[in-house]
Parts: sequence; structure tokens; C-alpha cells
Amino acid sequence: MIISHSKKFIFLRCRKTASASVQQYFANHIDPEIDFAGQMTSLNFPGINDNREAKNPHVALQVALRKSKEYNITKDKLKDYFVFCFERNPYRKCISHYLYHHKYTEIEQHKWFKDMSFKSYVSHPSKPTDRHMYTEGAKILANHVAKFENMDQEMEFICKKIGVPYTGLPHLHKGKSDIVLDDWYTHEDMKKRVQQLFKWELQTFNYKYE
Repeated sequence: MIISHSKKFIFLRCRKTASASVQQYFANHIDPEIDFAGQMTSLNFPGINDNREAKNPHVALQVALRKSKEYNITKDKLKDYFVFCFERNPYRKCISHYLYHHKYTEIEQHKWFKDMSFKSYVSHPSKPTDRHMYTEGAKILANHVAKFENMDQEMEFICKKIGVPYTGLPHLHKGKSDIVLDDWYTHEDMKKRVQQLFKWELQTFNYKYE
């Protein structure tokens, strides 16, 4: 998460949407004296003005507003900030989430991924459903929910909006780009499970099985 008082924007980090790369990019364009950027321990990024004991980089907007002393932002001032995040096709987001934790993570609470098949993972309740980070009930609190699939165009739009130059995004955690969904969703009930869990995202952002 980034809260920039100097540039008047808030970036919310949704999972498996190149959020580490996006945060790293914008962290280079904010004021270390007054702005906030969350820690990213996997990248050895200590954060900016981040003295929290909890190392969770995925902070919901509502949580930040409730902890106004910690994050120095209040709901009455929110209208002055451009709030944005990225979302991703849920079918591909689940594969990325599974692969990352299955192959790379050493975080204790995620080690259950190690010996789990993708089919078992789809049936498990732990999924990267992140709408709670940028919504309140059915209302979207963010000014802009960008699509991961249109990364460069979205970054150009966001950078222009907040007055930051865009020179291209380095992908710090590179995932597979040649994934064929049918190779992973081998049973119809697997597709239906994702449809059920991400029904709101699929309808709101018009995502398809593609």
C-alpha cells in the first residue's frame, strides 16, 4: 500500500496483480518525508515511514481509514485522493496464486500449499478474493480499478492522473505468460467453484473464461 500526501493518491495492493512491481515503481516517485509505503520483505524493501509490527502489505482501504493515526489519512479527506488498485481475471489469478505459494513461499501459514494439487486448491476456501480491499458492501470505494491485463495502458493513465512519468514497469515477480486454462481447469466443477467465489468480480469487470 502507498499513501502519498505529496501526490494525493492511494494505491491498494491486490494479490497476484503485479502489485509489488507497481508499488516499487510509485515508491520511487513519492516524498519520503511525508508519504507512506508499506514494507515488502520478499524484496528487502523496508517501506517508507512504515513502523508497523505486522508485515502484511495487503491493507484494505477501510482498515487504513480506521487506523488514521497510523496511516495519517481520514475518511473526510479521502475525496482529495485518487484511490486505485489492480484486479485480474479470477481464473488466471487463482493459478498465479497457487503457483506462487506452491513453489516459492516459505511463509509458515502458506506451507499447506506445498503438497496440494491445483484441483484440491480450487476446492479450498483460501483464495485471492480481494474485493474487500477496495469496496464497502457493494460500493466500490476506489476511484479506479485497473485491469492487470492492460497493465501498460492502465499505468499510463494512472501516472498521468497523479502527475508521475511512466517509463515502463519492471516485473519483479515474473509469472508464466503461456498458461492454457484448460490445462488447469480439467473438470467443470473446478470452473464452477471459481465462478461461485468470484461471481462479483466476474460480473463487475466482465471477465470470462479466457
